Amino acid sequence: MRWQVALVTSVLVGSVVSAQTLRVELVPQIGYGWGGKVRVEERAFQFKDLDVDFSSGGLYGVAFDVPASSS
Repeated sequence: MRWQVALVTSVLVGSVVSAQTLRVELVPQIGYGWGGKVRVEERAFQFKDLDVDFSSGGLYGVAFDVPASSS
């Protein structure tokens, strides 16, 4: 049974690899978010309104992406 699973997996991986060129994307990201308030109206289980505060702050990072399609 194990060799059958390994065979099917290798055939599927081989077909995906041969159908596309392997491509990896690294995208640097830098940003800043300003603070504010959001009003949340909860009506599903109980009737109450919430005010949520967000503080300001910077962000930075790198997005690692492996595209699943050619577009």
